[in-house]
Order: sequence, then structure tokens, then C-alpha cells
Amino acid sequence: MTCNAPFEVIKQHSGPKQKRFCNEACNIAWWNEQPQHPVIPKVDASHPRALELKQKRTQLVLLEKADPYTYGYIPDHWEVANAEYGATQELLISGGNRAGKTLWAARRVVQTLLEKENASVLCCHTSHATSVTVQQPAIYNYLPVALRATKKGRIHYLNYSRKNGFTDGSFILPNGSRCDFLNYTQSENTIEGREADLIWCDELVPQSWVETLRYRLITRRGKLLITQTPLEGVASVYKEFTAGSAITKFHDAELLKGKQGLPTWPVGKAARTMVQNQTNRRTVFFFSEDNPYNPFDEMKSKLVASPMGQILTRAYGWASDNIGKAFARFRPEIHCIPASSVPAGGTLYMVCDPAGARNWYALWMLVYEDGKRVVVREFPDFSNYGEWVLPSEKADGKPGPAQTLEAGRSISEYRKLFRQIEADLGYGEPVMRLIDPKAGGSPALSEAGGTTLIDLLAESEDPTDDGMAFIPAPGVPVDQRTSAINSQLSYDATQELTAINEPQLYVVNDCTNLIYALSEHTGRDGQKGATKDPIDCLGMLLVSGLAFVGRGGFDSRGGGGY
Repeated sequence: MTCNAPFEVIKQHSGPKQKRFCNEACNIAWWNEQPQHPVIPKVDASHPRALELKQKRTQLVLLEKADPYTYGYIPDHWEVANAEYGATQELLISGGNRAGKTLWAARRVVQTLLEKENASVLCCHTSHATSVTVQQPAIYNYLPVALRATKKGRIHYLNYSRKNGFTDGSFILPNGSRCDFLNYTQSENTIEGREADLIWCDELVPQSWVETLRYRLITRRGKLLITQTPLEGVASVYKEFTAGSAITKFHDAELLKGKQGLPTWPVGKAARTMVQNQTNRRTVFFFSEDNPYNPFDEMKSKLVASPMGQILTRAYGWASDNIGKAFARFRPEIHCIPASSVPAGGTLYMVCDPAGARNWYALWMLVYEDGKRVVVREFPDFSNYGEWVLPSEKADGKPGPAQTLEAGRSISEYRKLFRQIEADLGYGEPVMRLIDPKAGGSPALSEAGGTTLIDLLAESEDPTDDGMAFIPAPGVPVDQRTSAINSQLSYDATQELTAINEPQLYVVNDCTNLIYALSEHTGRDGQKGATKDPIDCLGMLLVSGLAFVGRGGFDSRGGGGY
């Protein structure tokens, strides 16, 4: 390789060391004149194609800056997000600080606008100022260079400045695709009447906005994308995606080396993806260390001695809110199983919690010879009635549509409904039916006069409708029911799951409303808590001392015994 070191340097170092010094000076100059890049390594001067590769590298670095949509680097965690985005209608990207979530979403917006003619995208941010300074420049950055140069045409309109963002808060591409920018300080009425293929909400979007925006996606079968760092803890939107969700992937976490982030997590790893099975809402966690353009060493120095909760939130996008949860050990990925995995041979029990203007809540549970229990069915179920509880600012949420949809059934209608559910389950009739002791034993008016709800359920004047026998569940305090549930959920989370170290209680993953209640119940809202009924029903089953009854367990035997 020809030495291009300055003549003055070579002249000053004549003699035996001249050649070695000259080569060193050349290599240093060669190395320093290559532009820095966090991903593309510099070309070593000793490589046989050094000059060619150096030129290509320089060209690639410059192209990435000029046209990141075409030539930009795609990190591995972006590929994970792309896969999850394609598998769902609603995706939450919960990321640590500077994890690249905004840039990933901006690229996804541009891709949608380019790939579909006349596409409509809404981009929402905290305020007009943050939209102009954060969201809009990220999207403009990913627009192909050729489009940035055009401003007006018969169809398209694109005018952008760093100071004011896109003129009129929108732009239209030559293919007719349109992007509009909104912010949460505006009235929700600004959303009405719009249709969208994609809605991107950045940072802490209000729950009311999410509920309104969903209706803007129906016509076009659009997608909802939310990106945020959960600095306010488990806010209602974060809870809506993660409550009752199962972790489907873990990934190495540098700040957790040798540590366990949460009791059920593998040592040295943090959650990467979660899926809420019934709704198919998905969550991807972006780690701060994922972003090679981010000076993670600076963040690491600030977080290394911080409390675990702060590390999980700031670096891994995880909001830990187990403090105050009644069932902190409940994990859908551990305690929930598909219906196809329910073992055969259990004994079926049933419990219900009657209500007046609301739907009754009911559970069916199998009890096995080894003491394990599996909740196999709930009513009302999510697929037919929707959510029993919705996230809200209240500790235990607010009532969902399942509490009132088709409410007002008669006693006879409830008996027929329960028998139909049991026929569909295929486990036969329950050996025992339990009922909330207060509701079941309280006087209930009928044409014959005052009687209890238990009496009304057992009586029927219709020859085609047999009565249904219920007995009152034990009237134990709420704390005792909670302890019984926790006892059945418990196992040694520090050890591997085995036949001798596993929970005694499982829930079929179709029981979405019970799963949500177990994930989010705190009890702080007392008797009016929206999650109360599912928890009460499960507690009544577990404190009743229900046992496995083998074949012939209740058959009549000589001498009048059973």
C-alpha cells in the first residue's frame, strides 16, 4: 500500500525507524479518516481489498444518513416487533429510554403510506409541541429523499420545516396516502368521522382516546400501535395490554446479569414479548441496550445501583406493579393452560354469585385425585359477552360489558343456561353446586311469597325444567378466601417447575375474565370492586374443601351407606 503520510513527517524520521513509523502513521490516518458508525465496522488497512471496502463503507454510511428508509440499519429487536405487528391488530411497544421505539414506529408509518395507495394514518402525541419536535421529524426522516424534494402536485402536498413541522399538521403523498397529526390536548371530537389504516399513539395516551380511536379502525380493518416508556407505572392502557398476558419470549438483559428481574423470570433475562390470548393484543419490550446508536454505557452508569423497579422501567420498558396486588404470584404463562391440555378424570364442581341488575358470575372447576384443580369454564365468557372488567383509574377497574349484556334472566333461564354450558363441557353434571351464602340464603319474592334464592333454584313447576340444587358456600372472611387462592397458586419460583414443585391451581386460558381478575385484583375497592365477583367465586370453591370423587364414589351401597 502506498504511504500518503506528509513529507515533513517522513523527513523528520529518517533512518532505521523510518519505514515502521511511516506505516504506523499511515494506518492511523487510514483508520481516523473513516467516518464513525456504531454498527458498520471500520476496514483494516491490511485487508487485501481495503481500499474498495473503505469506499463502500463510506458510501453506505452516507447513504444511511441521506435515506434511512432504504439504507438504514434494522436492529434485531425491530425484526421481532415487525413479526408481532403482522400477527395482531393492536400492538404496544413498551421501551426503555432511547430504545428506538419512536424510530421503529415512524418507519412503520412511512412503510404503510408507501405500500398502500390512498392509505390513511393518524399520528397522535402528548401536545402539538411534542408532535412537532419528536414525532413529525422522525417520520420526515424516513420519507424517501425523492419525496422530500416534492411539495405540491395535483394530488400530493408535502411541506415541512424543522420549526413548524408539516404544514397544517398533515401531508399527502403522490399515491394518495395521507398522514395527519393530532395531540391529546385536542378534543376527542376531532377524531370522529375519520377512518384509518394505522393509528400510532406515542407516549402516555389517555384511555378515553384509545377507546375512541378503535372505532376509527373498523372500516379499514386498521391497526393500533402504541409506543411508550411506562414512567407512570401500570397506567390503564399498559394494563389493558399486559393484564392476563403471557410472556412468550425472554432475552438477555445486561443490567440483570446474575440477577432475577422478577421471581418468575430466568436469571439474567427480561421479558421480550407478551400475548393476551383472548384478544390477541401483543406487547414487545424494547431494551435500551438494543439501540446501538444510544450511549448505553451512560445509562448503565446511572442505573447500575438503582432499585430493581427503576431498572426494569428505565432500561427494559417493564412496569412492575405487584405491590398491592392480591395475587402477586399469579402468572398466566405458568398458571394458564389450553383446554386441550386439561387432564381427564377430574370431578366437576360449580359455583355462582347471583346479582340483581347484573349478570350472575359462575365458575366450573375440576378437582383431581392428586389435589390439583383446574378452572375449565366461566360465565359470562369473553368470547360471547366481552370483558367483565375494564382498566380504569380505579384500583380494581370498572365494570365491563359482560356485567350487563343480556342481563335480567329469570331463574328458569339461568338453570337452562348452566345445563347447556355443562353439556358443552362434556364432563357431566357437577357433583355439587355452590352459591354465595348471602345472596343464596336471602329472601327472594315470588308468586308463592317470600323464599330464598336457593329454594327458587331448586323448585320448578315446569315438568321440562328440573330444579337445580345449590348449597351455600362457607361464609368465611374475604382474607381467608384470598389466602386460599394464594396457597393454591404458590410454588417455589426460584426452582425449576417439576411434578413436586408446581402450583395446585390452573385456569384454562379461555377464562379470560377470571385471568384478568387474578392479574389485577387488589381488593382496595372493597365490595364495589369490579373484579370482586370472579375472585369471590374462585375463593368459595377453594375454601369449600372440595375433593376428588372416583368412579362410584356416590353410588348406593348395602346397609344404606354411600
